[in-house]
Amino acid sequence: MLGHHLGVTWRVLRRRPLHAALSIAVLTLGLTCFLAAGLFARYLDGFDRAFPSADRIYVLHQSFDAPANGLKTSLTPQSAFPVADQLRLDVPELEAVARTSLIISRVNAEGAEAQSLPVLYAESDWTRIFGLDVVAGELAGALARPATAVLTSETAIKLFGTTAAVGRNLTVEIPPRRVDVTVAAIANVPGPSHLSDSQFTRGVGIFCSWDVYEPGIPAFTRGNWAFPSVTTYLLLPKDESLTASRLDDRLRALAERPLPDPKAKIGFAARPVSESVKNRIAMWIQGFGLGGLPLDITTILVGLGSLILGIACLNFINLATAGSAGRGREIGVRKSLGATAQAIIAQDLLRTAALAAISAALACGIIYLTVLPFGDPLRAIVAMPWWMPSFWIEIGVLLIGVTAAAGLYPALVLARVNPASALRIGKSPSGPPLLRTVLVGLQVASAAFLCFAVTVAYMQATALRETAVERFSDQYVVLGAALRATSGRPFDVVAAELARGPGIRGVAGMSASPWQALGSLAAVRRTPDPDGAQVPINNRYVTSDYFALVETPLLAGRWFSRDRADDTAPSSREDLQRRTSPPPVVIDRQAVADLGWPNPADAVGKLLYPGNLQQPMEIIGVVENQPFALRSRESNAYIYALAPQQTFVTLVRIDSSQARAALEHIDDVWRRLAPNAPITRTFLDEAFERAYSAFNTLSRVAAGIASFAIAIAAVGLLGMAGFVTARRTREIGLRKTQGASSHSILLLLLWDFSKPVVVANLAIWPIAYIAARSYLALFVERMSLTPLPFAATLIATLLLAWAVVGAYVVAAARLNPAVALRHE
Repeated sequence: MLGHHLGVTWRVLRRRPLHAALSIAVLTLGLTCFLAAGLFARYLDGFDRAFPSADRIYVLHQSFDAPANGLKTSLTPQSAFPVADQLRLDVPELEAVARTSLIISRVNAEGAEAQSLPVLYAESDWTRIFGLDVVAGELAGALARPATAVLTSETAIKLFGTTAAVGRNLTVEIPPRRVDVTVAAIANVPGPSHLSDSQFTRGVGIFCSWDVYEPGIPAFTRGNWAFPSVTTYLLLPKDESLTASRLDDRLRALAERPLPDPKAKIGFAARPVSESVKNRIAMWIQGFGLGGLPLDITTILVGLGSLILGIACLNFINLATAGSAGRGREIGVRKSLGATAQAIIAQDLLRTAALAAISAALACGIIYLTVLPFGDPLRAIVAMPWWMPSFWIEIGVLLIGVTAAAGLYPALVLARVNPASALRIGKSPSGPPLLRTVLVGLQVASAAFLCFAVTVAYMQATALRETAVERFSDQYVVLGAALRATSGRPFDVVAAELARGPGIRGVAGMSASPWQALGSLAAVRRTPDPDGAQVPINNRYVTSDYFALVETPLLAGRWFSRDRADDTAPSSREDLQRRTSPPPVVIDRQAVADLGWPNPADAVGKLLYPGNLQQPMEIIGVVENQPFALRSRESNAYIYALAPQQTFVTLVRIDSSQARAALEHIDDVWRRLAPNAPITRTFLDEAFERAYSAFNTLSRVAAGIASFAIAIAAVGLLGMAGFVTARRTREIGLRKTQGASSHSILLLLLWDFSKPVVVANLAIWPIAYIAARSYLALFVERMSLTPLPFAATLIATLLLAWAVVGAYVVAAARLNPAVALRHE
């Protein structure tokens, strides 16, 4: 029986090759997208699974909320320094607790040239938690001895030229100290891990003992429970005497300990180390400190892949039901010879299964060939696990699901064919015409929505670049905090050294890196009443030349002046108490609006009262919004204070015509002032692109998904065009005999194909508007949501539909009426 069904399937496919090719094309596109998304999700789920104790390793997360200061952070994978010691006392069931700190350090091996490498400084129990793959030496207790290190094979070769490096020495620079350490072992990080190199992580090649790092930890950090400064790893016991849920209960109790601020609250939670990379990606997209995505990133990936596969299945149903009309005589003959409805359904489902199997094979081939030219780690993202039996089981289940979803309804349509009428007219019903129209509309609606999303993302990126970077007349260089921190010089000294060079047009300082850091959030009031309404505002410290350097217009009042000593913000509580006048601040236009003043001039001279009841601040000026931030948060308003000692990020304005000389001078100053710190500088526009890379990635993913959806919809329209024009051939002949011109026939057919496209666009506009508003709300600077993206999407989908169906429509409009009237 199976052989008979396979033979019938083969004959049907040979007899209608174009229909089979279109069906295979839509399923191939859908399966390619779904399989790629599934492989990507499998890759992300596989992170940190290769460690022997992977299921028992957890990362401590901490949150902080101080209503008095308006400071609030969501759970982040870092914790305060003293928490680990308290956990060892309060939760002795934990098999191991280890603090770590990852720092880019200068490392040189036995006098060779120093290299800047990521170094993980870890407590001795860290090697008990993470079982690395040992190549040489002894891993157990390797970091328990003073001044020791474990290297990966790649790093050992990079530093020593060989993996036979156990017992050899290298120097690690932790400014202002240089520490000689001994290599205790060579060991590699197994599998994809948050510690290994990948598209989403920067690998760690050196693991140093904690005693190398600990002496440089400030006393403030050591005793501060509200300042997350280290990563703390936890290892649950093998006997399950302490589960993750019980650990979270103990952590909640730990968070109840009193803090200096009685209104402040801290929170703790343990999260599996296997979720570290997924959480990092979610925070990378959503914005650090702003919370994660509402869904797991792998769920989002599989959901998007399922959406495209669903569109492909709808398209297949549309093509199959349309094509069933031409199989009326075949089905009538088979039924008259005794074939049952169940046999018809089984045979047609077998045909769909054959098409799905061919499509799956093509999809696997497309994915394999697409990533073949790329090396690791990119190739690993969608690597085909050919050797895993579970992969083939999943493929089998997928094919069964696709066969049922795409083939069951067309099979039922064929099974209901009346043999007498089918033999008489040679055709069979092809399902309700309204259903086909709805199916086409759903495909077009999905493609139109994705096109709209890509259009809005592109327009927002263009608007951001214009307002954030392209408005400047000169180039700017951002110097990392290591210059000030390592050199120990005051900002005025560093600025004076930089300003002496050719092409340097100005130097200023700021407390947060442009586009990267969110900065601190504080609460202020307009009245001294402690119960008065508080307004959250972002804090930023700057130097006196900052506003002029970045071309920020002054709206009212004045800027800070270096000639007025009382403009400088107090650097200590004693300094604050000695002041006879309120510390001056400058606010931006958004802060004026949030605080309730109608005009910028109304705010000048007014007092602001911090939530912590410290001395009030006096507003001396109002400037235009220039937040140097991308992501929106609870407040997009900014308050600026003059505090050169707090401005570790240096901004240098250079003449574009002398850029090379200016950069050489900047590097020379850095080497003289901070010889032990690696030079970290970048152009302002490069910093913007790095910060915006998450959204660029989202845009590319959306564009890729949209292209799949559009391709599937185009194939479906192409198949429908052939079916509809064939069904209306006789009607076209009658119209032409009544005097209709080819031009009018052409317009009629184009309008008939355009109606579902127009209706689909109109249907998705409300959803698209809500989605666009939600997306734009992520940003501080937002484009105006005009009718342009809606109109552009409608025009684009209409042009696509006309281009796809054009050949069929033109051929039908030019048909000879005599031939058309003979058509059955």
